Amino acid sequence: MIPSRAFYVDPNGIRNNTFEIKDAEFIHAYRVLRLSKSSEITLLDGLGNAYQGRVKEINKNNIKGIIVHSISNVGENKIPLEIGIPIIRNNRFEFIIEKATELGVNKIYPILFDRGIKKNVNHSRMKKIIKSASKQCKRSRFPILCEPITLVELLKKIEKLVLVGMINSKKKIYDYDLDFKTGFFIIVGPEGGFSPNEIELMKRDNLNFCNLGKRILRSETAILHMLSIINESIL
Repeated sequence: MIPSRAFYVDPNGIRNNTFEIKDAEFIHAYRVLRLSKSSEITLLDGLGNAYQGRVKEINKNNIKGIIVHSISNVGENKIPLEIGIPIIRNNRFEFIIEKATELGVNKIYPILFDRGIKKNVNHSRMKKIIKSASKQCKRSRFPILCEPITLVELLKKIEKLVLVGMINSKKKIYDYDLDFKTGFFIIVGPEGGFSPNEIELMKRDNLNFCNLGKRILRSETAILHMLSIINESIL
């Protein structure tokens, strides 16, 4: 059974069935949670590996211990999930990042939409949120946050089935032949909606538009709604 307390461990901190925690994780483990010798903890390297560790040494600047057990892809979905989201107001964008991490998203693309207001992302802040959310829900593979990209550039990269949240669309997510082999890419628009040019562009690429109900949803609500449906489908 995986211990309840989870910490990030630098992959270079795992050697010969031993581990080392330092820097911010050390401060949190020792000064906040007051770990002691023989404490059992979960270690996540963010690359897909989880470890059950037992503390053996508590020093001035680090904690060392032994690896009791290791397992790959803890807390991960069976298929990859990627999302394209608008860059919205800070606290709401942070909410998307946190919840998308909890819902198993593997890669996040901030999109520079025609009607988007913000153009920049605080990557340092967002990566901290990703790490914290991954530890909270015990995900061994942390999501990748990409640099902002235009919709045109993004569509050239996508090789997965694309689902686009669109008000008044005739089809729902379940109306499509969901591809459980290559995974899914979900796109939602900004507060002002997609521009006519963007809609035409997505139609030309034969993307799959999905009706999300009778109400107009905020961007963060729309993406979490779609992710929840996909997660229910792949359990």
